Amino acid sequence: EIRARILSAFERAEVTEDDQRREALLTFVVVGGGPTGVEMAGAIAELARKVVVRDFRHFNAASARVVLVEAGNRILPTMPACLSAKAQRQLEGLGVEVLATAAVTHCDGEGVMLADGRHIGSACVLWAAGVMASKAAKWLGAAADRAGRTVVDERLNVPGHDNIFVIGDTAAVKNEDGRPVPGIAPAAKQMGEHAAHAIRALIADNPVEPFRYRHFG
Repeated sequence: EIRARILSAFERAEVTEDDQRREALLTFVVVGGGPTGVEMAGAIAELARKVVVRDFRHFNAASARVVLVEAGNRILPTMPACLSAKAQRQLEGLGVEVLATAAVTHCDGEGVMLADGRHIGSACVLWAAGVMASKAAKWLGAAADRAGRTVVDERLNVPGHDNIFVIGDTAAVKNEDGRPVPGIAPAAKQMGEHAAHAIRALIADNPVEPFRYRHFG
């Protein structure tokens, strides 16, 4: 569906005679500078500049504008700053505009509005800034972070309840260095294994070890 919409934008830009409309059709806004947004922005830029660059007569596909918008102060915030900087240089080398500290406050068929008042006209906006977590925190009566994830302790328990474990995308988990554990499948699998071992330890009346996320690259 995403690929079809992107290609459709190029095709509609080919047949429109309205320069302003063509500009909007050739502006692709990706909201969210995490791994998904970074990969998506790079893929669109490569598509425009290397794949469909000779497919249209009335405009230069390589002139398509790809904008990656991130509310935080850098893209790939869960990774070391040096890797964020390297990724940004590579994206900019592909022609991607990277806008950090730029929160999106409104999105509609005309594009996106940023918190600083700037409007980016676009007929193709892609949301990669994550989704709201499940309502587990609400029905557990537990604290939640701004994405709705349940705040847990170092053993993945709801604080004060050593018989309730919250794992995966529903849990807000911190690493030993205080940074959040990324919401990816390997992390969720490790949490699941930890919860299983912890439950067995509780049944045997043994101590439960803290959860330690291991990043395998």
